[in-house]
Amino acid sequence: MKDMNTDKKMEEVEESTNDKFIEKKEVNIKIKEAEEQNKKDDKKYFKPFIIVLVISTLVGAFFGKMTKIVDEHTETVKKIMENLNVIAAYAIPTLFLIFNIVMTIIIFGTINRQYRRISAWDGEDEDILDDIENKLNGPAIFSSVTLIVGMFLFAAHAHYFVKCELPKLHENILFATIMFDFVTCFIIVLAAQKKMINMLKIMNPEKKGSIFDSNFRRKWEESSDELQQLIQYKAGYKAFVVSSTTCMVLWVVGIICDFAFHTGLLPIAFVMLIWLIQVVTVHRESIRLENGRK
Repeated sequence: MKDMNTDKKMEEVEESTNDKFIEKKEVNIKIKEAEEQNKKDDKKYFKPFIIVLVISTLVGAFFGKMTKIVDEHTETVKKIMENLNVIAAYAIPTLFLIFNIVMTIIIFGTINRQYRRISAWDGEDEDILDDIENKLNGPAIFSSVTLIVGMFLFAAHAHYFVKCELPKLHENILFATIMFDFVTCFIIVLAAQKKMINMLKIMNPEKKGSIFDSNFRRKWEESSDELQQLIQYKAGYKAFVVSSTTCMVLWVVGIICDFAFHTGLLPIAFVMLIWLIQVVTVHRESIRLENGRK
């Protein structure tokens, strides 16, 4: 009886050993296949990478040569910049005002048309609501662009304004105009986003959040369905990839501008800081989510 039990145990051990051996063999095969695929991928993309690297080096050398030429004509460039300071100080407030008017017409023209479509909706055809949501993407993009361009124009005017000497009356008028433009820009963006959010909440009653709430983004995300969240995550990842590439390009541009116009390291440092915060945030959030899933 003991011999039978012993034989049975030995058979079980052998089967277990064989199973482990087969599993290990399968894992080794998968690892080998993955390594071969990696080699193929590396070989496929190595030549284009070298070509891009060589082209980038040649472009860098060209701009390096151009910076020397510009540096040799520093006085001429300086006089041109002094004249541009005065022109920009007078022109930017007017351009800012025109920009606000044009963007208001574009943004609210579309929003009001879509709002009238919601009011006339018969409550049956869901495709109409889908089309309205799609049409609202335009004003959403334009409102964000309006804010970014407006902030840039305000900073640009401040930059040129302090570098030129103007009559006191002109200074006061320009200052009042640029402040009016800046505040108007914020009001346009805030009003547009508030109206769009309210329209989306009418079409999707499950949506939660107010534009004036500091936790609006979190509440809006939590009230979105899985498909909407997936779209947001994919769009966010795409933005991460594009902004990383942009930071790399701006790093090169910053070095060239430093050589040509002596802009210093501060612009480059700001670009690197944005890039660093972005990369660290993405990796930290990925680790947090991965640990939360286990």
